[in-house]
Amino acid sequence: MSPSLSPATARAEARWGSAPLPPRPALTYGMGTIARRLGCDQRSHNWQVNYLRQLIKLEGFPAPLPHPRGTKLLVGAEAVGTHARWQRIAVDAWFDGQLPPGALEALTPGAAAEADALDANAGNLDALLAQRRRG
Repeated sequence: MSPSLSPATARAEARWGSAPLPPRPALTYGMGTIARRLGCDQRSHNWQVNYLRQLIKLEGFPAPLPHPRGTKLLVGAEAVGTHARWQRIAVDAWFDGQLPPGALEALTPGAAAEADALDANAGNLDALLAQRRRG
């Protein structure tokens, strides 16, 4: 057993081998990622915090996950700060909603063809269901 490994980790390595675990998908974004996506990562930290708080209050930007500070639980715009974490899916949805119609397809290669294929399959399914109802 390596001196840096806990006994449980050493047993797991002995049992399963020492192959690296696959990377975990990021389920949350931090303040730096949000600032980069908004294009304000060169601004001061205080400016970014105030900007995000205003986006939450006025533009429907998702609030960060609640987190404790001392004995208080910070929620909503109050929770914006250095250690704040946002749900990735909510942030992505907000940014997608800010794009004009058709822009997401232009940014995602093949999305229009995929949407057309899904529409065609839905039409085929409707025809099949109608045929089965008839008899």
